[in-house]
Amino acid sequence: MKQIFLAGEGRTELGGWSFARPYRSPTPEIAVLEALLRRVVPSGWVIKDAIVWKDIPKAKPGDFRKPETRNVLGAALKARESHCDVLVFSRDRDRGEAREHAIEAAIKEISANQTMKVAGGVAIEEIESWVLSCRGHAGAEGLRDAKAAAAKDLFGKTLVEHLQDFNPDDLTADASSLRRWIDRVRKALS
Repeated sequence: MKQIFLAGEGRTELGGWSFARPYRSPTPEIAVLEALLRRVVPSGWVIKDAIVWKDIPKAKPGDFRKPETRNVLGAALKARESHCDVLVFSRDRDRGEAREHAIEAAIKEISANQTMKVAGGVAIEEIESWVLSCRGHAGAEGLRDAKAAAAKDLFGKTLVEHLQDFNPDDLTADASSLRRWIDRVRKALS
């Protein structure tokens, strides 16, 4: 059974795992990342711990690394300290291509050193874009305000409820960042 360490921006990604350990329920509320994990790789793993993005300690500080690169490296360090096998995360791009490049650089660095399996990536532009893509909305990763589109199009259900019937093999062709994340999850948890 693989031990997973989650990292995300907040409750949308992490649900009950976003609360600090003393305030966390023994059975934390499921959110988008866990719901996606359950659809991509239904078994063989368990979430051991999690951290909210703003609380990640910055690894290897210095001007030679971008802050987002240090965030991913810091999350990997926390995952190792928690004796986890895989770091699973998402970070919204929010129209910041430099953010995406910095995060991809960190993933490459961790993978090259083979210190930790990483199943993470940047949601273009927001995690809500991924949910819309899962529901068959073409062009979701190109929306300027995916949160508003999701609130309008997915009205009446939670984001997690919209992922319950999602088939990872039926994604729209243009969901490139979500496809990359799914490929990483499958590889890390195989």
